Amino acid sequence: MLNTTGEDVEDNPMAVEVDKSDISGLTWMKVPWTNQLVVRIKDGLKYKFIGFRDQDVISLTNFIQNSCGLTTEKKQLSISGKNWGEVDLNGNMLSFLVGSKQAFEVSLADVSQTQLQGKNDVILEFHVDDTTGANEKDSLMEISFQLKPSYVFSSHLSFNVVQINPGQLKVHPGGILWKKQGGGKAVEVDKSDISGLTWMKVPRTNQLAVRIKDGLKYKFTGFRDQDVISLTNFFQNSCGLTTEEKQPMTFSDDITTILSSINLNGSIQPMTFSDDITTI
Repeated sequence: MLNTTGEDVEDNPMAVEVDKSDISGLTWMKVPWTNQLVVRIKDGLKYKFIGFRDQDVISLTNFIQNSCGLTTEKKQLSISGKNWGEVDLNGNMLSFLVGSKQAFEVSLADVSQTQLQGKNDVILEFHVDDTTGANEKDSLMEISFQLKPSYVFSSHLSFNVVQINPGQLKVHPGGILWKKQGGGKAVEVDKSDISGLTWMKVPRTNQLAVRIKDGLKYKFTGFRDQDVISLTNFFQNSCGLTTEEKQPMTFSDDITTILSSINLNGSIQPMTFSDDITTI
């Protein structure tokens, strides 16, 4: 068994034990000179193990599949050196992606401050502990990168979404701003005017419904599952707004609901499915 540094646990008393019921994902990644296994836990933590040979990857993948009933995925590490890409927020982990490849990953718990310079330049500053001892020669103080225009970090979140026509939804502590692609009048809603926020799973994506106190409702689609998590947390922590989840109704549910609420006399009465057919 290996620990997070690739050493045998018999030589290191600090072992890591994770029950398979707590595992939410397993990922292999090729790193310099070896392979890395990332174990994601349901509470948001990640454990990284290195020291695996290529043949270990094959045998361990088969063992995990056959004995534990868990599947693994493979991710590629970006070695281009580019600092222009996208951010993926998953739990308390921030991954910086160049194309579809991971350039680096940091825990948000280690970040002390963020700075947004210009429109796309982001600086992450890390906690500095002066009590770690004289043996600590190197310490990461800050890291900077550039985000594509569809992503903005810290001061507000931005998503490419669809609302009849393509556009961009920006969420900031004061509310939301909708900009239609190609220009046109923007829609801005102050958080004090928002009466409710609802997530709904729709075909191939997620939908956010924003209800306004005057009775209007805006619907935005195009959110990934990880966008739902990060945006829900942002609404809660930065805007003080809570969201709810709503299950989509099936076609049969819609028909039954409509027919069960109306009869020829105009009164509301419950009806069975056979009654609906007879009435029709």
